[in-house]
Amino acid sequence: SGRGWPGLALAYPEVRASLNPWPVLSGMKFGHRILAEMQAHEGVTPASSFFQYKAVKKSIKRLGQLTPDAAQRAEALSAVLEVIEAEVQKVNVRTQTWQSELDWIDGTLSIYEDPGFGRLGEYAALNSTALRKAVKKLDKQLTLSERAGMIRSRFDPLVVTDPTRTNRGEASVGGVVRALADPELRAKLRIKPIGEGANAKVWLASLGMVQGVLGRGEGRGAERPGPRVTAVGAADLAIKDGVWRSEAEFVAEVTVQERAASVGVAPQIYFWRWLGHSTPGSTGRGVIGMARLSQPSFFQWLRWLTVQRHKQLAARSAHSGWRSLVTAPAGEWLIDPAVPKLPIVARWRCEARRLQTELRRLNISHGDVHDMNFVFHIPGEHNDTELALAGGAEADPGGGEDGGGSDAQDASAALLRSKARKYRLMDAIAQGPGGPARLFVIDFGSARMIKGRVAWLLHDLIGGGYRLADASKLKISPATPVHNIAAGMA
Repeated sequence: SGRGWPGLALAYPEVRASLNPWPVLSGMKFGHRILAEMQAHEGVTPASSFFQYKAVKKSIKRLGQLTPDAAQRAEALSAVLEVIEAEVQKVNVRTQTWQSELDWIDGTLSIYEDPGFGRLGEYAALNSTALRKAVKKLDKQLTLSERAGMIRSRFDPLVVTDPTRTNRGEASVGGVVRALADPELRAKLRIKPIGEGANAKVWLASLGMVQGVLGRGEGRGAERPGPRVTAVGAADLAIKDGVWRSEAEFVAEVTVQERAASVGVAPQIYFWRWLGHSTPGSTGRGVIGMARLSQPSFFQWLRWLTVQRHKQLAARSAHSGWRSLVTAPAGEWLIDPAVPKLPIVARWRCEARRLQTELRRLNISHGDVHDMNFVFHIPGEHNDTELALAGGAEADPGGGEDGGGSDAQDASAALLRSKARKYRLMDAIAQGPGGPARLFVIDFGSARMIKGRVAWLLHDLIGGGYRLADASKLKISPATPVHNIAAGMA
C-alpha cells in the first residue's frame, strides 16, 4: 500500500480487570467463538462491524503458500496489511460511534455507569483479541527481512480503540442531557440558564467537546455514519432544551436552522437529539446544541442606545440649564423615538433585511420576525456570562447595605465587569456591519419552507411572519411588547 506497517506492538489496555467477554464460549476455537459472539450481539451491532477474523486468516494463509522469493509475495503481503488495517479502522469507527451513544461526561459522569457499556466493552475486547491473534498468525508467515521492515516503521501501533478512554472536557450528548436534568451535575459543570421562552429553556455549557450521533429524523433519510465529534470552545455552547408537538416538527426546526447556518444567517448547530414523548399524546422533548452568541439582541441594543441618549441629554441639560433639550423624561419610552432614526441603527436595519433576503433565497419563512430574534455576536466576547445573567442592569455598583461584605463586593465587581463588557459590545456594534460585530437570526421554532411565487405571495399577504407594532410609540408598561425596527416594520 506504500503506507508501511504500524508495527507489531499491539498492546490494548484492559477494559475492566474482571471483564470476560465470552464466559460461556471459552472452550471454543476462537474462529467459532467470534462467530457466536456476532450472533449474540445481533440487534445491538451488525455482524459486519466485527473484525472479520476468518477472512483475514484466509488471506494470511494465501500469503504463506507463496515462497519468500515469489514475485507475487510483496503484493500479497501488502494486501494482507491493507485488509487488517481496514478491519481495525472499521471496528474503531463502530466503537467510537457506540461510545458516543452512551451517557457520560469525562471526569464527572463515568461511562461505566451506563447500562449499555457492558456490551461495548465485550465488543472492544473481542475485536482486540481477534486483531492480536491475526497478527500472531501473520508473524509466523513473515521472513526476517519482512518483519524487520515492519518494526522499523514510524507509524504508531495499530490498536482497537479503548472505549473507556475520554479526553478532558469531552461529553456525549446523552451525558449533557443527563446533566440538564440533574442540579448537582449542572453545578459541577457550571451549566447556567441564559434564556427562557414559552416552550424552551436555553443553557450555557462550558464543555470542551461534545460527542454524539445525530438521531434519525422523519424525512431526513439514513442516519449519518460515524460519531459527530465537534470541538466547542469554552463557554461557547448554548443548549436549547424545549418541547415540540412531534419529532417531525423538531427535526424541521433543526433542518431549517442548519440550512440558514450554512450561509451564515443563523448560529451553527453542533448536535441535536430527539428525546421522545413522556406519555402518549403529550408534547415531546428535544435538545439542540449550537454556537452561543455573545448578545445583545437588536432590541436590547436599542434599549442601551435609549438609556445612553437620555444620559447624554440629561448631562447637556444640566450643563446648560435647559430642561427642554430632553425630548422625554428618562425611562418614559421603551425605545426613544429618536433612536430608530440614528444612522447606525439604519445601517444595522439594512443588515437585518439582508439576512431576511438570504432566508427567502433559501425558501425559508422564519415565521416570527421581531427584534428579539436578531442577535449580535462579537468574537472574543463569549467567556463572560454576567451580562446575560444580570440582564444588563443599570444598578449602582456601590449598592448594598453594609458596603463591605464579601458578597456585596463580589456583586459589585461582577456588575463592573458586566458594564465594561456592555461598553465593549456597544463600541463593536457602533463600527457597523463591516466591523467586528455580526448579526444573526435565532429561534426557528415557527419557521417553514415555502416554494413558488404564489405561495410567497400568499405568505406576504397574511403578514409574512412579522408581528407587533413599533414600540417607540408605546410607553413603558408590564405589557409593552417587543417591536420590529430590525425587521423593517417601524
